[in-house]
Formats: sequence, C-alpha cells, structure tokens
Amino acid sequence: MSAALDIVWPVADASWKLTAGSIAVFAVDLDAVVTTKDVWSAAEHERAGRLHREVDRTRFLAARALLRGVLSRATGRDARELDIVPGRRKRPRLASNDDPDFDFNLAHSGPLAMCAVSRAGPVGVDVEQEVVPDDLDALAAPVLTPGESERFARCSPEDRAGFFFAAWTRKEALLKALGTGFALAPTLVDVTHDDVRLDEQLASAEKIAGALRADLSRASTEADVRSIESSTPREWRIDTLQPARGFSAALARARIEGSIECWRWA
Repeated sequence: MSAALDIVWPVADASWKLTAGSIAVFAVDLDAVVTTKDVWSAAEHERAGRLHREVDRTRFLAARALLRGVLSRATGRDARELDIVPGRRKRPRLASNDDPDFDFNLAHSGPLAMCAVSRAGPVGVDVEQEVVPDDLDALAAPVLTPGESERFARCSPEDRAGFFFAAWTRKEALLKALGTGFALAPTLVDVTHDDVRLDEQLASAEKIAGALRADLSRASTEADVRSIESSTPREWRIDTLQPARGFSAALARARIEGSIECWRWA
C-alpha cells in the first residue's frame, strides 16, 4: 500500500444532496477505505476474485464501495440494493431510474478513485497517476491530434509529462462520457479548449456514428440507428480537476451550464 493521499477537496457533510441540474465529483484514497458491511454484488466479488494481486482486489472493491456509496447518497436508496447493470454501449447504469438526466461514471488509478454523479446529463471522469514512462513520446503519438502533437513538441522537457497526462485524461473523460471508449480514435478529438464541438472536429455526424458501430450493430431497426445517432450530444465541456498531488484528472459533461461540486469521500 502507498502513503496516505492528501486529497485537497473538502468532505461533503451529511446533508449533501444531488440537486437537479448539478454534477458532483467525489475522490477517495482507496487504501484508506474502511467498509464495515458487505455492499457488493456477487458479480463485483467475482470480478475482484479474478484479480491476481491482493492490493488490486482491495482497491477494486474499495472503488465499487465508493460508487455504491455515492449513488446511495444521490438516490436515497440502500447501497446494497442498487442494481448496477450494463447500459447502452456497455456504460453502467441503474436498472431502475426514471430521471433521464441522471448519470454516473467511475475511474481509478493507483490508490485514487473518482466518481462523478450527475443530474445534468451524461458525464465522464478519468484520473491518472502521473508515473512518467521512459517512452513518453511513443505513448503520446497514437493519442494526440496533429495540433496537440505540435504543442507537445514545443513543451519544455519538464512540462511534457504534464501536457500528456492532461490531454490523456481529458480525452478519456470525453470518450467515456460519449460511451465510445477508444472506438473513437483519440487522435480525432482535440481537447486543448474546454468547449468541444464534435461536429466541427469530426466534420460530420457520420464520423461520430462510425465510432458507435459496436452499438449500432446491435440495433434492430433503422429507427434504432437514428435514435442512437441523434441521442449523442455534440457539444461538451471538459474541466481539468486537481484532487491530489501527483494525479491528473478531468470531467467531461454534456451541458455547459450547471454547477460542479468537488468533494472528498469519507
């Protein structure tokens, strides 16, 4: 286990609620999580059991405890009774949810996990521990757009890693919010600016739809295809987050308006 993380965000008090139109992001030190009751599903226990290292099993279950705890606070339902199932494009969702603007997303890297929960439409969150590889240039090449690659090349040696991790987390947060994952090549989306218009960057809705082919291939009718394409937001806001020293993080959200709260889970 690593040394305790200094998460800089305040702890949410017991009265916290997720209000309509708002988004909250929670961060937790996975190595400090103490869970006194079994909140996990059989499937979560099974997934943890497939991990080889004890530290990975412990952190996986701690991250799922964070997710269930946040969703419990957001919905007012018992954490153990939440049925988290694969949704469209395999994004996790609650099996019973009547709010079309409700969404959530989970990310973890090393000892830090983050959970975003929204009543303002789709969200995606990513966090990466800033462990700089020896082959940073090779890692950046298949991720950055041509414009980003030029800016990366102009960075001073001490700034290159920071540029890369910021770009990586912002891209992955966006791709997670879209539900495409890396089916949409990260080299197609420039995340230098906070506001991202996919239609402008990808030139046409067909390219966006092309990134959703795994989902579209399961559609049974042409109407299903049109519904999937039309339900994909084109305008996104990406926020860089700083939960703790040594980590890069980002949140992507489909609505530019609306408040964002950042909390430490305790």
